[in-house]
Formats: sequence, C-alpha cells, structure tokens
Amino acid sequence: MHTLSRLDVPHLHAITIVSSNEYEAIFITNKDEVFKCGHSLTKLKILCNKKVQYVSISPTHYTAITQSGDLYFHFWQFNNRSASINSILKGQNIVSVVSGKYHLLCLDDKGNVWSFGSNIFGQLGVNEKTKRIKQIKKLQNIKQIAAGWF
Repeated sequence: MHTLSRLDVPHLHAITIVSSNEYEAIFITNKDEVFKCGHSLTKLKILCNKKVQYVSISPTHYTAITQSGDLYFHFWQFNNRSASINSILKGQNIVSVVSGKYHLLCLDDKGNVWSFGSNIFGQLGVNEKTKRIKQIKKLQNIKQIAAGWF
C-alpha cells in the first residue's frame, strides 16, 4: 500500500515545475535546482542552474528543455548517463517534450512533431523501425503533444 508523505528536506525551496509517472516525480525549485524522487531523493546535477522551463519523466527516462532552448534527455538503461541532443535537432526551436515509456516526442515552434526512441508498436508515427530522431511529416500545425505508454 502506498501512502502520501511530506518531503521534509530542509534545503528544498518552493517547487515551480513538476512531472511524474507512476513510480517517480521530477521537480524544479525556484532556486533552479532539479530533483527526482521515488525510491530516494536525488539531485539531478546536470540540470541544476540550467533554467529548466519544461520537464517530462517516464519509467525509463526524463527529458528537459532549458530557457535557452537546450534539450536534455537521460535514459536509465544506457549506463545511467544524461546528454544534450541539441546537435540532432539543430535549428529547431523545441517548445515542448513528452515522454512515453521508451520514446519521446518533441514539438517545435512551427508546429512540427519530432519523435525518437523505440518504434516497436509504431509509437513514433513513422513507417520504419528507427531509433533516431525523425520528423513526423503528416503532423503539421500541432499546438500540443502527449505520449502514452506505447
């Protein structure tokens, strides 16, 4: 049985952005610190002081967009490393990102949708089994995106 409890951590300040899945939550404080909690409270140092404006978390990864437009992602399975994927989406102004279980979707400021990750069930919206970032050409002028488990 799960119970709700108050996080009683003295150094935490007001929380400004939150994303959660069924196992964990990720949040940003007004001091520009980023934390993940679930089994334990962990400070995500790679994102601290980056002015994260949007964050999304799934059971397998998290993604974040900074105020300067940098896009970060972290897959737990890949040696537990974080990376910036700006070079892959060079020239695209990403305004939203959402996480599915093994994939992510990005929305740019022109209403184009980009997908990345597993496509085993066609969740990337493209007709190929690719794991690279690909624009979903059939989707245009999109205002908001969401992703499910698959």
